[in-house]
Amino acid sequence: MKVINPKQNFEIIFQNILTSDVLTNSNQKVLLLILLSNHKKFNTRHYSFTLSDEICTMLNVTNPTFRKERDILEKLNLIIIKTKKHGVLKIEQIANRKHSNLYYYFNWQRLNELGFIEVKKSFNDIFEIGHKLVFQDISKIKDEVYYKFTSQSLDNTGQEIGTATKNVRIGKELKINLKVMNNDFKRIKREDTICYYQGVYKEGESYLM
Repeated sequence: MKVINPKQNFEIIFQNILTSDVLTNSNQKVLLLILLSNHKKFNTRHYSFTLSDEICTMLNVTNPTFRKERDILEKLNLIIIKTKKHGVLKIEQIANRKHSNLYYYFNWQRLNELGFIEVKKSFNDIFEIGHKLVFQDISKIKDEVYYKFTSQSLDNTGQEIGTATKNVRIGKELKINLKVMNNDFKRIKREDTICYYQGVYKEGESYLM
């Protein structure tokens, strides 16, 4: 499982959700607000599953109504629902997840495009937090700036293995790392490590603790 802090650098634009024409009824609008608010409140360090009964209570609807509206949000590509099996989070068909704990992810790009959220970006950040670092990013990285990122190993099927590690590298070293990863990818025809941007490192920061 990827050890990376869930996205928190956004604001929910309540008015845009409540007046949206994409969402066709109040249940869909309030449900999306509940899911986003729960994410901001409970998913600060890792993704937690959400009980359907709790959402039904908050939404004041029956379980069948909740499932119907939730499935519409999923079809609109606003939310992504995953289940955990053998320690791995993955997307399942609706029929195969009836008795599983559900983890709610979001299509942040679509939410942003619709004006449902506003992504906050630090002046010093060259990428959005959680951005997957790739070889093409080298031109944007400054040699003398220190960057935070997490690295995660992958097995030969592309599944994440072990625990992600936190790293801090000066820009010129990070560029070398990305070049090495790109060469490895060309050699073995697959990724064996992925890195996720976590921001600019500030002196004295306890990121690695």
